[in-house]
Amino acid sequence: MEQSIEMCSQLHAAIEAAHAAGYIPPDYDRTGAMDAMFGEKSSKLHKLLVGIESTIEDVPFVGSAPTPGDYILAAGLFFCVHLQSDSLDGYPKCKALQDHVVGLSAVKAFIVSAEGTFFKRHSGN
Repeated sequence: MEQSIEMCSQLHAAIEAAHAAGYIPPDYDRTGAMDAMFGEKSSKLHKLLVGIESTIEDVPFVGSAPTPGDYILAAGLFFCVHLQSDSLDGYPKCKALQDHVVGLSAVKAFIVSAEGTFFKRHSGN
């Protein structure tokens, strides 16, 4: 469980670094930073996803039974999909975890009720 929470924290940090909200000059190219993060297989994000993929043993959960860590990790993976819909396509175990949790009726209802997210994909928005 703790490992999953830490992996979510690392995902969040990688996304925040590309997003760079509040710490950037006005001409910062968020779109370019996001393109690089999602597009380059050598990016920190892709290295994290490879690591997460290797920890998931019993799809869709990290272990044989769900833990709070699975749900927290799925939230981090959701940010990836929210910012780039195909971002988990090369990581079937990560995608299965995220899809499972986002498919829960209570989670679906929450996502619909929450307007947008802190993270934005493009410069200027």
